[in-house]
Amino acid sequence: MSEKNNRLFMVGDPNQSIYSFRGSDISILTAFVNDYEVEILHLTINHRSTTKLVESANQLISHNTNPFHIPLKSIQSDGIEPIFKNIRYTTSAAEYIAGLIKKKVEEQNYQYKDFLILFRQNQSKGIYEQALCRHSIPHYLYGIGFLEYKEVKYTLAYYRIILNHNDNEAFATICNWPKRGIADVLMAQIRTKAYLMKKSYYETAKILNHSTLNEFVELIEKLESLQQHLALEDFFDEIVKLIQIRKLSKNYYDEVRRKNNLSALKQMLIDFDGTLNQFLNELSIQPITHDLNDVVRLMTIHQAKGLEAKVVFLVDARDELMPGKKRGMNLEEERRVFYVAITRAKEELYIGSTEKNGPNDSHRNVPSRFITELKQ
Repeated sequence: MSEKNNRLFMVGDPNQSIYSFRGSDISILTAFVNDYEVEILHLTINHRSTTKLVESANQLISHNTNPFHIPLKSIQSDGIEPIFKNIRYTTSAAEYIAGLIKKKVEEQNYQYKDFLILFRQNQSKGIYEQALCRHSIPHYLYGIGFLEYKEVKYTLAYYRIILNHNDNEAFATICNWPKRGIADVLMAQIRTKAYLMKKSYYETAKILNHSTLNEFVELIEKLESLQQHLALEDFFDEIVKLIQIRKLSKNYYDEVRRKNNLSALKQMLIDFDGTLNQFLNELSIQPITHDLNDVVRLMTIHQAKGLEAKVVFLVDARDELMPGKKRGMNLEEERRVFYVAITRAKEELYIGSTEKNGPNDSHRNVPSRFITELKQ
């Protein structure tokens, strides 16, 4: 590219290289500097964050071996130190955040767009999304919403048809999921017959006495029977097992996502204080958003790169997530991910971890080691 005039200008921040899974390699920049005679211009002024937040970011990233690292300086006011919260359960943490956002908007002249909720993985986003719904907080979830994932949407549809045979939408959603031979032609017959007989799809399926439909009805009846005597979490496991959700994909990443989403949904069910009907009704409640420019934003840390907000909540900051526990995990890149997250905040940064995922979880979480490094 520079052959004509022998000039080349490169821009990069080794402290924010977080895309190795897409082929990004920080050594490309370091090799270029080492192999050629270059002039390095360090951009060391941070115009976004307060002094204390920048100092905390500097402290964290200093644990990496970056030959180009020069501590940043803020031109903003001192501000306040990052606020650390270790709350007992994930649902409690979500309620705390939603309540705090509501209070700041109502009492301190904040707008909803001033808040950003960041998570390392998508697994917990449904819990935080539902907490915002309960508080009628307008929000925008980047990427696929938790309730839109097939494994979540369809599992809930099984619950709905078990509790209410007249739920035609639930019947149409799951009658052929996983695939069992109830194709469009057969479903059209059910709709027509149901309309003529003024009956639900489920009752019509029983009357038609079709072998494939009979198998589906027997499955629903079996689940109804199990629900009568199984604990909530055991019944959830039975649904997952009987409809073989976890066998739907041979793709490793889809399988991991499906497993994580089902675990999160199960935890939401267990933690909910109310009946199953109330739980399903609450999930269907979404706040009306008139102004998409004034919403709380929820996203992964990678999706937030380049964005900013007055107040940032970094959730699930615990070991096994930050840093992750995947084989071949690069600790320095994980630290850079954490660095990117905390440098999104302009004025206030809340870093949260939880002791346990839920009341029935025997595993105790350990706060992220990066929190200790950041405090040093």
